[in-house]
Amino acid sequence: MRKEKSCGAIIFQNIDGVRLFLLIHMNHGHWSFPKGHMEPHETEAQTAVREVFEETGLQVTLLEGFRESITYRLPDEANKEVVFFLAMPRSGEISIQKEELQDARWLTFPQALELITYPKDRDVLMKAVRFLG
Repeated sequence: MRKEKSCGAIIFQNIDGVRLFLLIHMNHGHWSFPKGHMEPHETEAQTAVREVFEETGLQVTLLEGFRESITYRLPDEANKEVVFFLAMPRSGEISIQKEELQDARWLTFPQALELITYPKDRDVLMKAVRFLG
């Protein structure tokens, strides 16, 4: 069975006492977090940072101690693992990768939960919020 692995990040920031999370709207329709395929020479963390930058234009810092993985089967029967880290932007304005994304939005936790397409992604967001306290 073929396997694929992607890594990405749940990006958050606090503005005026409100915690906001970044969601991206993929061209094929779903709302999720920035992520992408690992290159052979990369660590999971390096992939997450690179993919966030490529898709959103944001440079991020990963928080220590948070790593969540989800798995699912792709339509072509490959098994897919996606590893998510928790990150904060350190510089950059959002500049979406138009070849892959339609939109990117900063949302509150309830807004993000409502907009996320897949239940496993919602579960990861809830784990991130619990981690942050």
